[in-house]
Amino acid sequence: MALRSDFSGEVPEEEVCLPLPGFNFNDLEGISSRNLYERFPYQQYLDSANYCDILAIQQDLAKLDSLFPENKIIKPEGFSVNQEIIVNALTTKLEERMGTSVKPDLDSLIRQMQWAEKFNAYSQFTSTNLPFYQSIYGFWMNHITNALDSYGEINRSITYNFKFKYLLTRCQEKGYYVTVKETKIEKIIFYINGEEWLYLFNKFWYSTGPSFKVSMVLLALLFVLPYFILVRIYFIKNL
Repeated sequence: MALRSDFSGEVPEEEVCLPLPGFNFNDLEGISSRNLYERFPYQQYLDSANYCDILAIQQDLAKLDSLFPENKIIKPEGFSVNQEIIVNALTTKLEERMGTSVKPDLDSLIRQMQWAEKFNAYSQFTSTNLPFYQSIYGFWMNHITNALDSYGEINRSITYNFKFKYLLTRCQEKGYYVTVKETKIEKIIFYINGEEWLYLFNKFWYSTGPSFKVSMVLLALLFVLPYFILVRIYFIKNL
């Protein structure tokens, strides 16, 4: 499986935010503050809004606050209604728009992480909008870890891929963990590679039954005994 993996160390560059016309907030005419969350045109917003740019997102939130000032009050949950609308657009609605693909696409996951990390960085410089930024960041980090879990189950060899390991490490660095199950043979290879001989011996001696111990000893003798005989013959001939 490892031989079928891609060990290339090239990581895709962060995408440049392309200029977009921006969402026309005049399209919200006729929608009241009470039903704004339900009737907000999320897909139309994603079609035109420059959500790649954090500053553009801030401007969109400011426009919502100016049009619906009664919805900018922060609720006990930590969000205003206007913030919830932008969060919903950039998380659940955007994920639905992307769809689900069984085919692994690690480059897309790396770019998603690059984009999500912008929200984490901005959250360090604000107190009022901290839940707003952190919720978007957390949503996409969980999305990435879930995708890695699925990729690992579908294609075991991808777990040896450099980009997979890169994403795995970055997720763990931020406290998001991916469950990558290792087979017993893989664990033995890793321990051998790490020269954990004492651990392997204890595991063999205390965690295996008598029949397995006897089989392993016989197997070891099968490989070692011929070499011992050849060495003995060599020394006898050279006496």
